[in-house]
Amino acid sequence: YWLFALPSFLKNPIKSFEEVNQMALVEPPDLPLEPVGVDGEILQATRDYCIAMRQILDMVRTLKLDLDKTEQNSSGDLAEMERQFAESRTSIEEGKPDTLSDERWEEIVAQVERGEEMLRVHRATIDEMVQSQRDKIRNKIDVQMPGAVEEFQKVVIALVRKGGSIRKSHAIHCCS
Repeated sequence: YWLFALPSFLKNPIKSFEEVNQMALVEPPDLPLEPVGVDGEILQATRDYCIAMRQILDMVRTLKLDLDKTEQNSSGDLAEMERQFAESRTSIEEGKPDTLSDERWEEIVAQVERGEEMLRVHRATIDEMVQSQRDKIRNKIDVQMPGAVEEFQKVVIALVRKGGSIRKSHAIHCCS
């Protein structure tokens, strides 16, 4: 409470914590009246636009976080699995050990080949999912956002032509 150390406060008795908490520190300004008519429509259109843009941006952020998480998690897991299958493939290419029967060797080779195929399918699925998420993000940024801007501009232009005023609508202060 450094405020109480100022000279102007030293002339009066120091107030208790409870007394200070009951005091209004700043009086809010008198707000202008809510705009009416066409000006009110401009303000409402601006509010609606701000809400729509915030929803689009929230969706982009969520999609981007999901994309980052998917890429981060899958890259480490897939790299480890690919390393293990590469080791297995190297062992297979070195040839069948004398200690294994032909049937057991063929079973091991088939198992590694099935695992490699499963890994390829898994990688393709993840790549497809990542590309789908990227496409959704690009659509939001390249299509939906400009579409929302164009629609908002059309609405405001039409309302201004009807006699509305952007200044009188207080729309300039609406989206911060």
